[in-house]
Amino acid sequence: MARAAIHGLARCGGHCALEFRFYNEKLAKKPKLSVDGLVPTSIHFSHFKGNKTPPKYKGDTGTEICLKVAADASFDRERVPICTNDHYDTDGVLSVWAMCIPEDALLEKDMAVRAAEAGDFHHYSNDDAFCVDAAIEGYRHGAESPYRSTIATLDAAAADGYVYQKLSHMLPDLWQDLEKHKFLWEKPLEEVHRNFDAFKAKQFSVKEHWDDWVSVVEGPYRPHPMAVDRFCQGRVFLLASPAPGGKGTSYAVDYAYYSWADTPGRDKVEWVDFAPLAAALNAKDQGEGSWHTQWAGQGDTSVLQYAGATGASAGSTLSAAEVTAALRDHLKSGAKLAAPPAP
Repeated sequence: MARAAIHGLARCGGHCALEFRFYNEKLAKKPKLSVDGLVPTSIHFSHFKGNKTPPKYKGDTGTEICLKVAADASFDRERVPICTNDHYDTDGVLSVWAMCIPEDALLEKDMAVRAAEAGDFHHYSNDDAFCVDAAIEGYRHGAESPYRSTIATLDAAAADGYVYQKLSHMLPDLWQDLEKHKFLWEKPLEEVHRNFDAFKAKQFSVKEHWDDWVSVVEGPYRPHPMAVDRFCQGRVFLLASPAPGGKGTSYAVDYAYYSWADTPGRDKVEWVDFAPLAAALNAKDQGEGSWHTQWAGQGDTSVLQYAGATGASAGSTLSAAEVTAALRDHLKSGAKLAAPPAP
């Protein structure tokens, strides 16, 4: 099949046209297919919490969902000819590709799903999938991106749409010739392997509390989330490392990195309200920082950290044993939340 650009008209089974448009307010009232994210007046093919994706297409990532649609010969692609997404990430890019160019995507479905899981869930399958995610992210956000000077003049949505358009010409060639994109993935790959090696060398200690599904990780620095996902079995991670200057301990608590999404193929994780735990720990802690449940740059599954007033890492005076005990008790008694905040 002659490959069509996803920002223009994409051939679907040789007889229909499906056009991708990055979401904007002009599309708000138009019927459309919403892939990965959620937007108004749309048919959902998304793993965001609250999605109304048809049950037979449900999957852990937007990419997996759209690949199920791609494999369904009965799906009517002429009924709603606009495909949209409202944010840029690897899963979004690959979801659009799978929806708009299904014949190509079905030939590369394993790589596409693994790269999407690397991006959305910090899940490592293999180096190639990691590098695909790093390259896609790098083209939008990396200092080495060849589009950096252009997108610097655009607002965030326009920059997202611009890079979507550029990448539409690169799939699936991006992973069929990974070396060509090495300038974007080489350093991230070195960093994640450095973390893997540190866990294997026991520079990080991991203690699993199976009854609460809590993994306590203590080490010389804050570990890469992909290493935490690979070497820890819990659904809640307590990460402890020396604070700057060696005074006290830096702490962070994350839920499992997939738990922000609707993931029928993964274990369900019930979130609790961490504000009462933060208040209880602040009452005991004598450090110069404080325990926070909200902060600038907070990750999608990050729920608690000890930090200074500016958000910079600070040293808690509480021991890892004290924080672990308080965390485990709170997970049993804390008020349940219906769902984590949307990313």
